Amino acid sequence: MFKKLLIIVLGFIFLPPFGYLFLKNIKKAYFTLILLGVALLGLLFISNVYYLIFLDLLIIAIYTLFIVDVIRYKSVNESKIKIYHYFIIFILIIASLYIVSPTFKRATTSFYLPSRSMENTLFKGDIVGAVKKYNLKNSDIAIFLRDNIYFSKRVVAKEGDEVIYYNKHLLVHFNKTPKIKLDANKSITFNNKRWYINPYKTIVNGIKYEPNYDGNSYQLMVVRLNSIAMEPIFMVNIESKEFEYNGKIYNAFYYKVPKNSYFMLGDNRDNSNDSRFLGSIKKENIYGKVEIIYFNYRKFNRFMKKVK
Repeated sequence: MFKKLLIIVLGFIFLPPFGYLFLKNIKKAYFTLILLGVALLGLLFISNVYYLIFLDLLIIAIYTLFIVDVIRYKSVNESKIKIYHYFIIFILIIASLYIVSPTFKRATTSFYLPSRSMENTLFKGDIVGAVKKYNLKNSDIAIFLRDNIYFSKRVVAKEGDEVIYYNKHLLVHFNKTPKIKLDANKSITFNNKRWYINPYKTIVNGIKYEPNYDGNSYQLMVVRLNSIAMEPIFMVNIESKEFEYNGKIYNAFYYKVPKNSYFMLGDNRDNSNDSRFLGSIKKENIYGKVEIIYFNYRKFNRFMKKVK
């Protein structure tokens, strides 16, 4: 019994291929080595949460079968395993880990969402998987780092795009036509440019404007005017309360996204600390794109749900 426990421990430390050598099973040693090697090397070409889930399940299956084989193992008078087999498998394991480890570290990670700023797309308590990706598309949800805090928000504008925000309305002038469905009927002309009104509400079901306090994000922007990223402007023919700042009337806020940056908002627009206050997010601060909800201990129907 002690010998079997020792083999299991060695198998977990040095991986099952090495453990199978202690079971005198060369075929399974090389088979599991090749299987793990091919699966891990796939990380070099596939950056996808579902592939990583498959890889996790494959590793669990291999370890489970290894433990079963150890338990069923009966010592007989097999011929000794030649020492070079240990050497070959050890070198191949080290080489595979050396090649794949940096890629695996960059591939994905999970995050816990502590706030409600992305409701109704992501909920407080969601454990999400993010693929490390730095070139985001419009409407992608991403994790980014700002002031040593991780945020999760949606990309609404990219470099060169211009954004206007007023009470419950997001207007975007796209510098380049984005790969999302745009409704020309829901647009206006301002300063000789076409601005799309709430362009993401038609493709994202989770966006909402429902303040949880006496006020909303627009009113908070008015109160914190001196510390927010957007600048006050005046627009005609819009339903928005007018305010005065430095002798000038304004009823909306404007921002142009600088190079190599993103303008990101929470889907819970009236309850989100985002680019309206923080400013644009630089590419180097983007951690990755959120692709899947692993689970939520409060909401069991969130298990393995794809993020849109």
